[in-house]
Amino acid sequence: MTAVDYVIQSTGLCKKFGTTEVLKGVDLAIPRGSIVGLLGTNGSGKSTFIKCLLGLLKISFGSAQVFGEDPWDLSAAAKARLGYVPQVVHFYPWMNVRQMIEYTGAHYPEWDAASCDQMLVDWELKEHEKVSSLSTG
Repeated sequence: MTAVDYVIQSTGLCKKFGTTEVLKGVDLAIPRGSIVGLLGTNGSGKSTFIKCLLGLLKISFGSAQVFGEDPWDLSAAAKARLGYVPQVVHFYPWMNVRQMIEYTGAHYPEWDAASCDQMLVDWELKEHEKVSSLSTG
């Protein structure tokens, strides 16, 4: 397979926080069309690895590609193809539901506002309620 056949690829990926090396030489190649689960013990670096692949954390050493691009410099088109649900969600507590939807939608060129409006109805969410008052579930 060539590099373009892989959706995600990392070679010797390392991530350090100060002197603590959290990821040590991670090599991974995930072909297009694959379904993959990332398993490991608590504190083994799964979330850190994902954040490196998403460009949320800068890789200390080694390299990675997502859709053939460096994660730190992902294009808007590549970002629009990704979905990420973090373990801990950090919303802007002063925003209401409608503001949060509009803020999030502004980051995706093909955002489906009508679908979001329908989910508000289906999930019985009040668009003027502060996100800080919502359950994290």
